[in-house]
Amino acid sequence: MNKHVTLRDIAAAAGVSITTVSLVLNNHPTRVSPEKRELIKRKAQELHYIPNQTARSLVTHKSMLLALLVPDIENLFFASLAKEIEDACSTDNYSLIIANSNDSKTTERQLLQQFEARNIDGLFLIPSGESTKDSTDLKDEVAQMSCPVVLTDRLVREHWCDAVGSDNYKGGQLAARLFIKAGHTHIACISGRHDNGNAEARKAGFVDELGKNDIFISPNSTAMALIVSMEVIRQPTASSIPEPQPCSAATTSWHWDSRNEPKNVACLFPKIFL
Repeated sequence: MNKHVTLRDIAAAAGVSITTVSLVLNNHPTRVSPEKRELIKRKAQELHYIPNQTARSLVTHKSMLLALLVPDIENLFFASLAKEIEDACSTDNYSLIIANSNDSKTTERQLLQQFEARNIDGLFLIPSGESTKDSTDLKDEVAQMSCPVVLTDRLVREHWCDAVGSDNYKGGQLAARLFIKAGHTHIACISGRHDNGNAEARKAGFVDELGKNDIFISPNSTAMALIVSMEVIRQPTASSIPEPQPCSAATTSWHWDSRNEPKNVACLFPKIFL
């Protein structure tokens, strides 16, 4: 294991003071010749110097750490969201900590305390299902955080925190219009839990838009009921999937139903763009 290179090591290699090295590497004004400045930077590079962010944060009061708390990291929607947020953070030299609450209010509380201990600079918080329904405790916990918090995707009815969400109903409408424009008429909507407000809003927009064009599906169908009915009656030519989890079982059923000739099915999944 190599020894962590410090400002003292660079100062010794360049024959200057530690203060001079610090000023040069942090691009602060200092009476140092261009040649000496170049020497200091070259020595830092040769020694593979990496700034100690923990030490730097004591001076700048910034950890350059942001956190994202998701209910289920295996959910393709949240995984996609995490990737886009991490890419955006990296452009401003922030690192992103991603944690999974398992949609548990208790785990959510514990992780909020851990984030506070890590002195993060900001938190993207997707609340658990319990906290979404009753945000009283979550409101008190967020109030104890010393960094900015933004509720993300799953929003609460009470407007006590900054929040960023989506027009899920509109998204469902746009999905339906894509299928209608492509000429599909046998359309399914595969949704998961009925207590997921975002998925239900997307499904409602999808079903309503189809209804305006005289295409009707049962708004109360579950994913498994849809799979069974499609095997017995007919395969759809298109499907909207507000929640990604049911898609694997459904597509397997469509493509391997021995009573029907396999054919392509157009599918539309939620996707994140930042």
